[in-house]
Amino acid sequence: MRTPTIQVRLHEPLWLRLLRRAAVVGGVLLLCAATFRIGQHYPLTATAEAPQPAPAAPVAEAAVPQNKPVAANAVSPATAPGPSLPTAPSADQATTPGLDAAAQETNRDGLELKGTRLSLDPANGEQLRYRLTLANTGRRFNGSLRFTFTGEREGKAEQWRYPANGAMPDPKLQVEVSRFLKTEGVIALPSGFVPRAATVDLLEPEGVRLSKQTRIGRPS
Repeated sequence: MRTPTIQVRLHEPLWLRLLRRAAVVGGVLLLCAATFRIGQHYPLTATAEAPQPAPAAPVAEAAVPQNKPVAANAVSPATAPGPSLPTAPSADQATTPGLDAAAQETNRDGLELKGTRLSLDPANGEQLRYRLTLANTGRRFNGSLRFTFTGEREGKAEQWRYPANGAMPDPKLQVEVSRFLKTEGVIALPSGFVPRAATVDLLEPEGVRLSKQTRIGRPS
């Protein structure tokens, strides 16, 4: 026969149970704090990179037929545009008032008007004095001078040409320039005509070789 045992359970005091529970909770908190500190100093390794998407398959280009004749727009010789040819300035081209001495000069074959001076005669308001300086680096010039004036008379705009077509009243208007030439003269103006601007043309038998526009200066 077994000897009966008697177990006597003594109730633990309340303070002891509270102490044990506090010890367990404190241990858990210490373990969490230690894990956090370790994670700060020794971070986990980065996860494997996400797989990159596979490159799209190249799209096959449409086959371009080789040596395919290209149809061109046929242009008949009669209607084909030809190269534009420079035209000489018209002998009757009107002068634009308000231009300075260097404006709108047409230089052909090396001939230049280096200096142009036109002004009213201070002693006679119906006379105009001109002084021209010509330089030439091309073929010789052998021709004449012609002046086309624009101005006003009695409050109305008027244009006047000197000399008139076919007339040559002054032999100084006939000039020949090999390399350099200075020429000057006096032009009698129509009564009451006040010039404001002028176009100086150098004429050859073939036409105008040089044309330059200038203002009429003040009397000096």
